[in-house]
Amino acid sequence: KAIAGFAEYKRTFAQKYSLTAGLRYEHLNLDFYNNGQLDSEASTVYSELFPSVSFSGAIGKYIQLQFAYNEKISRPSYFSMSNNVTYASRYLQQKGNPTLKPTIIRSAELTATLVVLQLKAIYTHNKNHYIQYQVVNEEHPESEVLHWINLDKPTLNLQVATQLPLGIYKPTIAYFVMKQWIDDIESEGRMVSCNKPIQGFMFNNTVELKSGWMFE
Repeated sequence: KAIAGFAEYKRTFAQKYSLTAGLRYEHLNLDFYNNGQLDSEASTVYSELFPSVSFSGAIGKYIQLQFAYNEKISRPSYFSMSNNVTYASRYLQQKGNPTLKPTIIRSAELTATLVVLQLKAIYTHNKNHYIQYQVVNEEHPESEVLHWINLDKPTLNLQVATQLPLGIYKPTIAYFVMKQWIDDIESEGRMVSCNKPIQGFMFNNTVELKSGWMFE
């Protein structure tokens, strides 16, 4: 059973600044039944508020700034919460987790545009992020069990991009760095860090004709 409400406020200042703020309330009553009997320990009730705010404006003639913050929720599927065991092979079994919690996603994004150069920073904190986790089967050590767990997952994305308009040809070049913080992953009896950042380049090609056709 679920009920939700949402309110939003918008305002423009000096014809170049814009502010939007919103608030969502969500109440969810989740009843969990095991063989037709209500399981009070696995049943949960969630009552949560999810704020959001965004601001955009200009500094001088050449700098545009945008900031946005929002909170939202991602709920696990019924399949991932099922306690039934699925046999993928003699070496691998899969099962869900009835106590799996939904993920609360808090995200802050800052974008600055300087003529043709765009700088972007996104910080996201996933509280109770749910992933599939593989462990050795205690009853049959020659096989493994793939199940679901919750963990916290902060992530930072940084990106620098530029578009070079050359007539109808408008290529876009971007460089990005992504880093996450996950320290509490256990593998073969030891804790493993998954904090190493990754980086890369993106190169997109766009041809925009005067007739309105666009090719990418």
